[in-house]
Amino acid sequence: MSFGALSILLLVMAAGLAVGQLRGGDLDGLRAVPMKALPLAVAALVLQVLLGLQGLRLDGALPMIGSVLLVASLLLGLIVVWVNRRLPGMLLIGLGLVANLLVVGVNGGMPVSRATLEGAGISATSPPTSASSARSTS
Repeated sequence: MSFGALSILLLVMAAGLAVGQLRGGDLDGLRAVPMKALPLAVAALVLQVLLGLQGLRLDGALPMIGSVLLVASLLLGLIVVWVNRRLPGMLLIGLGLVANLLVVGVNGGMPVSRATLEGAGISATSPPTSASSARSTS
């Protein structure tokens, strides 16, 4: 995961915590949520982080492995959403996962422009064929 993506992730987490505090919430509420299938959620997150690692290049001998891992992480996420569908916000999370899955399915991987690849210092001699090369630019 690049420094920019990590910064954005930390900023969004901090903003979410701040909004929760301003609305009268506290972190104890997180422990009270009856989250099911937590190991699947962790597995999906780990796959997403692995795909976002800057040094991890999966587009050599197995060009579709990044896309397969990305689809697997999204499907794991959808399973977690389905199991926890009665929790607030799960519908919105599920819609986001379905939208990402649609984009990946239609494009055969996460689409990324040549200019974005070059800006990230990745060779743009051909369009990316795997999610790993596209995800590493975020």
